[in-house]
Amino acid sequence: MTRVAPLTAWLLGLLLGTLDGVLGFEFPSLALGLFAVAAILLMRDTSRVAGLGGLLLGAGGLWAFVLLRGQASCAAFNAVPDQGCVAPDVTSFVLVATIAALVGIGLTLGSARRGRRSG
Repeated sequence: MTRVAPLTAWLLGLLLGTLDGVLGFEFPSLALGLFAVAAILLMRDTSRVAGLGGLLLGAGGLWAFVLLRGQASCAAFNAVPDQGCVAPDVTSFVLVATIAALVGIGLTLGSARRGRRSG
């Protein structure tokens, strides 16, 4: 297996995670399948842990941002008199997305620290 530079793996993982997150809004089953395949491929080689971190950060960060932005837009719309917006409860989705993003940050930092020690 070819060795990939951690920064390259992280950037590719971040891009793939972000694209997968966007795909998840329209085709969630397909996005989940592609996410699983990407995660399995990235976990096969320890030099690609940074890529897994980027994947989790991209997908989780995008979902958390979009869901929280939707909640904030609804709250701002409700603040105007004679207008109303009822947003669904997306707390569990935001929680899972935030946890994924935090795990991605942890894997990224761990990979960067490991790279400094070995390089």
